[in-house]
Amino acid sequence: MPDLDSLSVGSPPAVAVVVGRWYVPFLFVKADGRRRINDQVRKCMFYKMTMEQSLEKIYSRENTHLDGTGSSSTKAAEIDVTATVRRFTALLGGTTVVQPGCPQTDSVAMWFRPAAAVAGTTVGGVGLDTVLWERMKWEMERGGRWVAADGNGDEERIERTERRNDSLGHWTKFGSYLLVERFVLWRMDGTVALTCEFRHTDKIRAKWE
Repeated sequence: MPDLDSLSVGSPPAVAVVVGRWYVPFLFVKADGRRRINDQVRKCMFYKMTMEQSLEKIYSRENTHLDGTGSSSTKAAEIDVTATVRRFTALLGGTTVVQPGCPQTDSVAMWFRPAAAVAGTTVGGVGLDTVLWERMKWEMERGGRWVAADGNGDEERIERTERRNDSLGHWTKFGSYLLVERFVLWRMDGTVALTCEFRHTDKIRAKWE
């Protein structure tokens, strides 16, 4: 899991850390609607898959009970965290939203296709062989429990109470972060074909400053 101590609550998001990398033969990827092998060979014989981890801030607040000396007028260090997160999202080309309910399964692949609202885009659909999809799930499960989200945009409401564990009591800023694991499928020309993000709502950490 990325280092929470290196983050500052008021700073921009941290850069994702690459924790895995492997090459994927074209036979495991159906890209841009091309189903003929010759078409795919000409376009891209190999893809590169990277697995990244990052911490995403889902809630933050500042201490409004500070006196003129910078000390807190109360030693209460208990915060109710409420947030709604999308447990799974996917983007085609790194920017194009996929259809609700993706991935859609046929006999051999998990398909990600552009949402109807962006049907005019030049970005085509991407299909991942079920073997590749299972490899992605296996990589995530190595680090802990993961329950597959039901479709793109599946939301979960988070409600929890965080308490400061030390005896100091005084704090200025608070942030709540969850683990995000991201798979990025790269073409050999360096462009992104597909991005899949999985947010682990059971891996939430608090930071006090």
